[in-house]
Amino acid sequence: MSAVATAPRPPVRRRAPDVRRWVTSYVMLAPALVLFGVFVLYPLVGAVRISLTNSSGIGQATFVGLGNYRTLLSDDVFWKAALNTVLLAVVSVPVSVGSASGWPCCCATACPAAACSGRCSSPRTSSPASSSP
Repeated sequence: MSAVATAPRPPVRRRAPDVRRWVTSYVMLAPALVLFGVFVLYPLVGAVRISLTNSSGIGQATFVGLGNYRTLLSDDVFWKAALNTVLLAVVSVPVSVGSASGWPCCCATACPAAACSGRCSSPRTSSPASSSP
């Protein structure tokens, strides 16, 4: 049996992370992160901070902890409003999606049967009686 001599393989080199690409990505992402922080995170933290006090917006506020939330959860009007909000979402979303999907089917005049299935390949044309020479 004859052995075939092969050249030794070079060691596998792991590719170093491309630092330049990472820096470029973060530099381009920075303005969006700053705007997100300024217009979303800062007001959110401020709202949570105010919700833990008895602040009226004028004068000194004192810390009351979760007392405002206990009061809110024991209020019947809050639960009525929460139920109304859920019902509004459950009813209005399907109605708006259904009407947005249904109107194109009702208004299609070129191929009314194929308008919803997308099988109508002929372009909409005017009738021969209404066309001018």
